[in-house]
Amino acid sequence: MHLESEVIDFSATLRRRIRCTQRFLTSRLGSDLWVDGVDALLSTPVEILQAYTSVLLRRIEREIAKSKKATILEFFAAFDDFLAYCVSRGESAIYHGLAAGMCTLRFFDSELRAGDIPFAVVNDSLMVLVCNQYRAVRFYAFNSGIEIYASTKNGAFRPDLGAIVIGPPVLVPGRPSRVQSFSLIHELCHAALFGDSYCRMFGSIGATKSMLLNIEESIIGLDLLLYGSLRKMSPAHLEAQHEFERLVISKTNDINLRRATLARGAMYPTEFVRSLRATAQRRLNEANAFSERILSLDAGEDVSNWVGPNALDFHIRGLAALTSRIEHPTFRKIVDLLPRDPVQQRNSFQALGKAFGLDDCFHECSIEAPSRSVRKHNLRASHSRRTMIRCAEIAIGGRYLSASQGDSFISRIMEIAGRFSTCDAGEPCFSRWVKQEAVHLLEHAVRPECLSLAIEALSNPFLPLDA
Repeated sequence: MHLESEVIDFSATLRRRIRCTQRFLTSRLGSDLWVDGVDALLSTPVEILQAYTSVLLRRIEREIAKSKKATILEFFAAFDDFLAYCVSRGESAIYHGLAAGMCTLRFFDSELRAGDIPFAVVNDSLMVLVCNQYRAVRFYAFNSGIEIYASTKNGAFRPDLGAIVIGPPVLVPGRPSRVQSFSLIHELCHAALFGDSYCRMFGSIGATKSMLLNIEESIIGLDLLLYGSLRKMSPAHLEAQHEFERLVISKTNDINLRRATLARGAMYPTEFVRSLRATAQRRLNEANAFSERILSLDAGEDVSNWVGPNALDFHIRGLAALTSRIEHPTFRKIVDLLPRDPVQQRNSFQALGKAFGLDDCFHECSIEAPSRSVRKHNLRASHSRRTMIRCAEIAIGGRYLSASQGDSFISRIMEIAGRFSTCDAGEPCFSRWVKQEAVHLLEHAVRPECLSLAIEALSNPFLPLDA
């Protein structure tokens, strides 16, 4: 088959590059394949790779014949069963199967690799191949138009603006700079699965804090699912699994204790996540219906060697900046005119449930193949929405608006925000109109010394707009 020869040629190119291992591992592709990808390729002779690739491609052809489409979804429909078969055959077969999968994936994931990620993602291909939840979040975030930024400083947390930023120490400097796959996917969960909740009030300010803190701890549960997916590769000794064990957020430096805690949690992640959610709620001062419900579901597991108290306190401190915006009545008046994202709203309330897992986030929305055209449309919608939220921030920042123009600015922004319920925010003409109107209003209402900052903030989701 033509594709089979292309896959084998690609693997030969990789082998040549891997000869200079250090240089390869500091390239973007090498950082993606990383240790496990290199091990899989080097442990798989060409003739064995050809045999495994041939089997995989026949399975893919059958999926394409059934669906009448040839997307990355057909690739994974075939690869999941193929990998399960390899796992049943033992360690060598796992590495051979991963080598065939990594080489073949490059001919199906061109759309996904067009996501403008400004750094290399360590083990990205491996996690896409072995973990359904990781794959689902990556695809959904791509199509949703979530933008990814890198920063040399610790960046702001603005999932409500459809964007994430990753900085040190998670961002490892170099050419290219690198980020671990599980760090990227954690931030993508915030923006893609729950982003709308970070600019909404859930009843009282106390209930809002409980809801947002519960979302954070629920997303951390993804660690256990990713770790469990890697453990299913046993008896293969994957380096990615050891990287999880070394970097788990914990108060202990005992690697064996951290490993045991992770392994125990990966066996029954629902109970572990319930305990983590309840442990976090106990550190809040305000009692409310949400916190009482979460506390009533506590499974009683000791999670202190998984997520320690310092991390929990950090999560709670982060609520202050979020809720100071949300509780301002003018901010809410504007933002509440924007349609709520039904998927993200449902996810937020489902996360209060006893058996919530990230699989529930996709229960009513099918995962579509990554599409540049879908992403482009949703990027425009996200930018339009971001413009309104940033204008709401400017409206509550006392130093921005001139005294004579404040009321008319807020009134006109509310009129524009009200149009979102009847217009397609991703439609090019509407998106351009929103931006042009916002800039025009800022030019007339913002004090001259603040104007350039206010206009830049419409495009830069991480530019601080302090009051």
